[in-house]
Amino acid sequence: MISQKTLYLSIAVAVFSTGIIVGGVTFFIVNKLNANKVNKSSTTNITPTTSVVPTSTNNSTHKTSPTPNKTTKPSNPKSSAKPTLASFVNSHFEIKLQPGWVAKGQPTGVVNITKGDYILYINPRFKQTSGIEGARLDEIITGSPSGDLVTLFHPAVECSNTLNQFENVSGGWKRYSLYTNSGSNSTFCRRPTDGKTHWYFSFYVRGEPYVTYIDNNHQEYGSYVITLSVKRNKVNSLPVKDSTELLTIFEDVNMMLESLKVKS
Repeated sequence: MISQKTLYLSIAVAVFSTGIIVGGVTFFIVNKLNANKVNKSSTTNITPTTSVVPTSTNNSTHKTSPTPNKTTKPSNPKSSAKPTLASFVNSHFEIKLQPGWVAKGQPTGVVNITKGDYILYINPRFKQTSGIEGARLDEIITGSPSGDLVTLFHPAVECSNTLNQFENVSGGWKRYSLYTNSGSNSTFCRRPTDGKTHWYFSFYVRGEPYVTYIDNNHQEYGSYVITLSVKRNKVNSLPVKDSTELLTIFEDVNMMLESLKVKS
């Protein structure tokens, strides 16, 4: 027969064993639940991360694209506009100056329009004194820097073989240009020694050389002399015929004479 002490011991062992089993099951269940929570939390965190990536990529592409700069850059409506030209006005005429040219008038009405060492000379009150062709050229070329450089003795007609050649330019004007080269041994003129043909003088007329009569009666107040020359100290330094430098000056003068408005 089992004693009372043995019975109590058996019951205590049974209770202890049951507690261990229950605790183990409880621990397993709790760990399982925690593991499920961790997995759900990880899944939830990954989802917004993957959805943010395309947004970041799109922003980067937008920043590097040049298209917004082209479409939003303000246009400048004045960039293609022609510059406003300055004008010179006196009691005889008005003329628009090309960029880089400066006009200086005299009380007599004579105007020197200069750019660098080039001189466009306009005399609206020229009084002709000679009827001889060579002498008439002398009257308008004397005093011009490059004309005086080339011409040692008059008549000046001896220094150029292009006197009777002219070009029609803007506004109904004709340009007569004088050139010199080493092809002549005339003692009347200084010649270049570099084998090139150099320009040294031009005059502009409407009609016959050498004076332009603006009015129909050839009255003195309407007699214009317009010449072009350059300041140089050696013949070899004069502009070469058909050079870019010379043709650019010719074009400027053409544009200015086209704008010339004579006052009545």
